[in-house]
Amino acid sequence: MSIFDNPHLHPDAIASIKADPVMKDELDSILYGLFVPKSGLIYKNFSDKNVIQPVYPAPSDWLICLGIDPHPRTTHGVIFCGLTRDNAWIVFDELLEQCTIKELVGKIRAKMPGGAGHLTCLL
Repeated sequence: MSIFDNPHLHPDAIASIKADPVMKDELDSILYGLFVPKSGLIYKNFSDKNVIQPVYPAPSDWLICLGIDPHPRTTHGVIFCGLTRDNAWIVFDELLEQCTIKELVGKIRAKMPGGAGHLTCLL
């Protein structure tokens, strides 16, 4: 199905999608509903300027968020991110472990700045 098949979409909305540089690599999929196989870098503009010196432990005034990708039979993935006062997201740690969920929770708590009491669940 094409985006042009939707009679409720304003032409200005479609024009803004076409003009958005972030959408450049997705236009065939977004506009025409075509399957576009993905490979390579997710963020095409990623470079050394996106990498900073390690920050650990994370400062106590950061909002800490975790991305958890649990797997019962393979490696669990956990990413630790902090939102700074300048509204910049910093990835400051990660876990790649094959263990039980109970063990994973212990490993997460051990890496949390300020201990487990600093952990907040956002749904």
